[in-house]
Amino acid sequence: MKDESAGMRSFAGCGIQQLPDPRVRPDWTIARYPMKLTNGPQTGHYRTGYLGKNVSMQLSRSDGANFVIQELAKGEFVKKAPVISY
Repeated sequence: MKDESAGMRSFAGCGIQQLPDPRVRPDWTIARYPMKLTNGPQTGHYRTGYLGKNVSMQLSRSDGANFVIQELAKGEFVKKAPVISY
């Protein structure tokens, strides 16, 4: 019988109980911001698009953060990399 605990010794003390299943692919979204991030207020009025389509070169940091929070809740761009801009 194989000792399963022997393979876990390197994880002792770091809180990991078991290795992740390699067949599971986590969801991801890459939020790409334009070159010019401003300190402007959050407006909630920004566009999401892809390079060369429906994007500009400016976005406030507040609206960028708003997009990330909304995406976590809605999941509209899972496994995609949209550009967020005005």
